[in-house]
Amino acid sequence: MPSQEQLTEQFDEAVEEDFLDSALTRAVRLMAEERERLGHVTPELKAMILDEELTPVLEVVVDQTREAYGVVPRSFRVQGDDLIDPHDQSLAEVADRGREWSRQEVVKEVPGAWRELQRRTAEANNIATIAQMPPGTLCIEVSANPIDWTEEERESQHYTGLTMIRASLKPLDSPNEVIQLNFVLPELDAPEAILNLQQKLDIEPGEQTIDTQRLLANPKLVEFDGSVTEAGREVDGLLGAVLLEKSVGHSTLRMIKRAIERRRETWRFITSADQSDVHEELLAHIERLSFAHPQLWEHGMAGIRTGFTKELKDRFLGREQLVTESTTPTVSILEAAAERAVLAGDVYVACGTTVNATALGESQSATPAQRAEVVASLRTEIKGKGTCNGCGTTGLLYGCGIFCYSCNKKWCDEFVATGKQLEANELAFFSSLVKPSTERATPKSSSGIGLVEGLSAELAEIDKRRKAKLEADKLKP
Repeated sequence: MPSQEQLTEQFDEAVEEDFLDSALTRAVRLMAEERERLGHVTPELKAMILDEELTPVLEVVVDQTREAYGVVPRSFRVQGDDLIDPHDQSLAEVADRGREWSRQEVVKEVPGAWRELQRRTAEANNIATIAQMPPGTLCIEVSANPIDWTEEERESQHYTGLTMIRASLKPLDSPNEVIQLNFVLPELDAPEAILNLQQKLDIEPGEQTIDTQRLLANPKLVEFDGSVTEAGREVDGLLGAVLLEKSVGHSTLRMIKRAIERRRETWRFITSADQSDVHEELLAHIERLSFAHPQLWEHGMAGIRTGFTKELKDRFLGREQLVTESTTPTVSILEAAAERAVLAGDVYVACGTTVNATALGESQSATPAQRAEVVASLRTEIKGKGTCNGCGTTGLLYGCGIFCYSCNKKWCDEFVATGKQLEANELAFFSSLVKPSTERATPKSSSGIGLVEGLSAELAEIDKRRKAKLEADKLKP
């Protein structure tokens, strides 16, 4: 049997895991934290969130339309072995968070988690390689569609079949700057296509065995004295040749023709000023969601990203927006788009997430059964130790780690019944109307209570309430 110290350590690790960002909830958490700190959300944070939320849209559009490819330009400043983006985010820290997430999935035995941890470690090492490379160097990384994994592993780790090529250049005249072009390519889902890609880029020459892990872990460094534009064109030309040789007469050829003839390169389209109305709605919906209970963030962001992705994808394809397509009145572009996605049964896979089409709307509009599903785990999960924000008692905290068992139950019951999310002061009012039980175990301080003792006390209290209810039921006529 594990010792008290081992149980406490496991519990603390689980708590740390709960606060790791998911690919869906990061944006809403950042808004909530900044609003709490400053009283408002800054334009700088909104710009960063918009930039990050456009990346999964790019992947979905490239993967699902087969009508274009994406090239995402990025710029970084060099800081030691790290690359810092224009939003002052450290790529090394982003990579570390990704690796920590994969470590947690390894512990949970999620298929493909160990392989994904290796890939993320390789990407972290590549960041240092790029930061350290001499001026006038071009680094080419290939993050190929991992066809050497099992189908279950690819699905569990949210791979869509796309191949990512990162071309990073440190200019001769700017040794503290790195310019990066990220190519997002569909259709390279066969061994011959990846081998051809390796041959064209002169990476892993002579290899006839597909090893996508090794391919990513061994980027190609070449001297380059030209401009960023020239480097981009050179890499772009090689990738275009790979696509053509793979799919002449097939959808990729039409994709390239469309991109050339209509200049419909995906990134430029979805980031253009023509889509500013959709961008503004995205940020407004996320900011509104940041006021909601954290337990609802993932569900809410699934609806927001559904509408955002569907609308931009439809616009990219030149789809006419018809009022008659909506079955219910809406006041939002994203709400209408999310409704279309739900009716079509869309599934969007990108950036470590799989989003099944989710309606976007207020929680009150959902049925009690749907709301019950949202908070099912919230009722029983223990998330920490401390003081309840509702009634002020000290002990184990449930749900999102802000309420004791009793206050958390009140919150869940009210939400399921009406859709209303009770504030802490409302729970405090309800608690003041109920006389505390004199037989309730005296809570210990958050620093003194142990996991085993705390669990035992809480379970005893729950069992006591259950028995009291059974006795009351027996007395009913």
